Amino acid sequence: MISFVVGKAGNSPSEESEERDKEPRTLTYPAYIASLLDTGAKRMAAGVRMDCTSQGQCPRACHLCHMSPRAAQGRQPSEPVLLQITKAAPIYELVSNNETYQALQEAMMSMLWCSGKGDVIDDWCRCDSSSFGSDGLPTCAPLPQPRLKLSYTYEPSSSLVIMEWTHSEPPVGVRIADYLISQEKVSERSDHSKVETGFWRRLRGEGTR
Repeated sequence: MISFVVGKAGNSPSEESEERDKEPRTLTYPAYIASLLDTGAKRMAAGVRMDCTSQGQCPRACHLCHMSPRAAQGRQPSEPVLLQITKAAPIYELVSNNETYQALQEAMMSMLWCSGKGDVIDDWCRCDSSSFGSDGLPTCAPLPQPRLKLSYTYEPSSSLVIMEWTHSEPPVGVRIADYLISQEKVSERSDHSKVETGFWRRLRGEGTR
């Protein structure tokens, strides 16, 4: 149930006192969604469809049931209100601030695809340098484990059981990026070139003795 206090702007003191004396207007959630559609605010209710169908009688104490006046008087059994969401929308689409939207989107994508240990770049994970297991393999986007199941085409016997499994590729690839090593290579690029030049001179016998 959603409660709203309905008032008018610019009321006189007597009218305001009368408004305060009135009880708040109580609406069910489906009625609230319907009011949004009636007022033209379709963006807030996009993808929401209401179906009021009978799911069996429910007790009067149930707060999830839409209690009509007739149902309250016992003339008509109350019916549960079924609210269905027809469009799956990510939660970060509900954010209006652009910076918060981007930060929340990156965090959710990292949590979903990279186990929270990297960033999603195109169709692969840029894993953090700390995302390695005890075996040395990256744990940023681990391969999905196959699930074994009994075969439906072969009937098991007392000495034979046929197992099947479905192998699926990971939804995104893995690309390891060690930020410390990359930073060192960029900052000391000139020093590396001097060392490599001197090394090749020694191999060709051009080094000074």
